[in-house]
Amino acid sequence: MEIQVFRPTVTGTFLPCDTEIIARIFYSNLVYNVSMSINIHILMASEEIRPYSEQLKLSAESVIASVLYPIKDIDLVFYDNPGAIADENSGIGISSPNPSTILVALNPHQENFEKNIKKNLPPLLVKELQDSKFR
Repeated sequence: MEIQVFRPTVTGTFLPCDTEIIARIFYSNLVYNVSMSINIHILMASEEIRPYSEQLKLSAESVIASVLYPIKDIDLVFYDNPGAIADENSGIGISSPNPSTILVALNPHQENFEKNIKKNLPPLLVKELQDSKFR
């Protein structure tokens, strides 16, 4: 069974349209992040953050892959800095000093830190990436 797609004309009539063209238009409007550049940096000078580096990277990549709106080039930086975290319960604090940088302060000594990477990091990153869209 072949599906026919029609496109409107200026006069209000509809003409047959190539489904491949429709698919390309739909795909290009849906998948925005093909050309974006988000660089993930994990500052490894702190020994405490090293055991979590792969989990941080995978979590960030998962969030980035799920974003369906255009994002400017951004450097996403994970670093050990317990003093920069407002919510001591999560061990994660996010700030954005400028439109092209997102800083993720971490407290690897926090009690449920590994669990909080899975639970709290993704929604915080989504919010910060969304905010970056408007800068």
